Amino acid sequence: MNSDHADIYPYAAGPLLDARNTYSYTAYHGTAFLDAWREARERVLAAPTPDAAPRAEPPASPTARLLRRIQASLAGGDERSAALADLNRLLQRFEVTKRVHGEYNENWRPADPEDFRELGLYLVLAETLDAAYTATGVLQYLNGLLKCLDTLSAYLPVLDGPQMGRLRALVRQERAHVDALGATLGASGT
Repeated sequence: MNSDHADIYPYAAGPLLDARNTYSYTAYHGTAFLDAWREARERVLAAPTPDAAPRAEPPASPTARLLRRIQASLAGGDERSAALADLNRLLQRFEVTKRVHGEYNENWRPADPEDFRELGLYLVLAETLDAAYTATGVLQYLNGLLKCLDTLSAYLPVLDGPQMGRLRALVRQERAHVDALGATLGASGT
């Protein structure tokens, strides 16, 4: 990323699980911001695929199970409204903390405040947000997807091959969503 663009889009680098982005008071840069975002995502697509064998998936956490249930419910039916309500609560927690915890209590607080480093959970959240945005067109899901992918992009060196494949697929989906939205609004980067 050139230094001008790194200054415009600094959100996808650094130890983001510990030094979380705030996204508050982001300066307006017009299409240069979109160009810088695209450049950051191109780094993900161009990153080498790890040679190491995939890590064993950890046991499905309560949050992972919740996210998979939400994904399954997005097709419609009586469960969709409840699933979206759960996703909205989880997304609100992610928006506030920029973390995904393995389990939340009945008040949507982390059961273990230190249980937020499992990058697989961020991938499942991103996949769920992508599915929710695709199904509903609600911008809060695209916004959450962008932020979740920023976090994942900062951790490319520790993702395994299958995780990188999932992340690349999400980046392509994200770009398609942003391009379609930009075309609708008459805004695009170069």
